Amino acid sequence: MTTNQPTLEERLSRLETLFTNMGETVLPQHEAIAAMTVSIQRTTQNVDSCTHSIQETTQRVDEQSATIDATYLLEYKQMDEDTALLISFVPSAQKIPVLIIFLSFHLLRV
Repeated sequence: MTTNQPTLEERLSRLETLFTNMGETVLPQHEAIAAMTVSIQRTTQNVDSCTHSIQETTQRVDEQSATIDATYLLEYKQMDEDTALLISFVPSAQKIPVLIIFLSFHLLRV
């Protein structure tokens, strides 16, 4: 053995120090990774909740839109029936003015 080489005990001591330092470095990183994982899981749950809420809102808007469309069509169908009935009782010469008055009144209601 040459005098420049460290003894076995010195080498083991260096390895022990190296492993201790590495453990001290890894532990905080592990804790940071664990905290980030929890944060990511929480964010994922929030996004899932928002997605579900948006889907429900979209469904309600679609239902309301369909109801509005159906109501609108029924009103105009009724208006057409009312107009036809009204015009059938009006003499030919007065049909256009009566129709204009009826449509004006209906447009003011809407």
